[in-house]
Amino acid sequence: MAEWEQRAADAAVTVATISLEVGGEAVPTVVCRPDRTPPRAAVVLATEAQGVNNFIKGVGVELAAHGYVAVIPDYYHGAGPPDPEILVDIAHMGPLLDAIASLDFRRGAEDMLVGVAHAREHEQVSRVAVWGYCTGGTLSWLAAALGREVDAAVLFYPSQPTFHELSATQPQNPIDMIWQIRCPVLLLVGDEDMVWPPELLTEVTQRFATWEIPLETAVYAGAGHTFAGHFEDWHRPDAAAQAMERALAFVDRHL
Repeated sequence: MAEWEQRAADAAVTVATISLEVGGEAVPTVVCRPDRTPPRAAVVLATEAQGVNNFIKGVGVELAAHGYVAVIPDYYHGAGPPDPEILVDIAHMGPLLDAIASLDFRRGAEDMLVGVAHAREHEQVSRVAVWGYCTGGTLSWLAAALGREVDAAVLFYPSQPTFHELSATQPQNPIDMIWQIRCPVLLLVGDEDMVWPPELLTEVTQRFATWEIPLETAVYAGAGHTFAGHFEDWHRPDAAAQAMERALAFVDRHL
């Protein structure tokens, strides 16, 4: 039994897989629901680039134990890394980078927004947040910019604040879409994250301030990229626990 399965049993959380539809394609989607009380709101989750795995299911169960419905669309539409449980080290990330390169970010953001719509229509909630890690943090960022039904956004170290090049699947840099966001945002990064040097964090903060969009930032000392996930080289348990506590408090305030 995976750790999240035991936690779900202990916390009276039901975990089921449903199918949503985006652009005529089926999107396998995990839904975690609290059983003991009606859900207070919903959170749509986007996983790291490995795909929907035990880590993100554990986050979903934790949110459900906290009283939320958690909706986890598979933004790869079933065509992601063949084994999302494999935790690679930095030297063996080739296949994972290939999966990211093949990802349609425009469609992935739509997956998130369809998850938001599902939560509002079928889960009997009126407020919904998006919450993502790494590549999923980028998709949550895009969903917050594109959707007007998003009430809060939690961004764990988004890995594509800018794309290497723009294309049909990466049509605009997320940093250039900040002005479109209409909800409060929490951005969590490590101070050793090469994706998020201090000058980038300063620029992003200034852009949020320019358009008067509520932004909270949390920077964790000694933490690099994906510090809250379970990549062997990068996981920092203390920072991950602190970030989870901060993120839960944020959604509690805004949902």
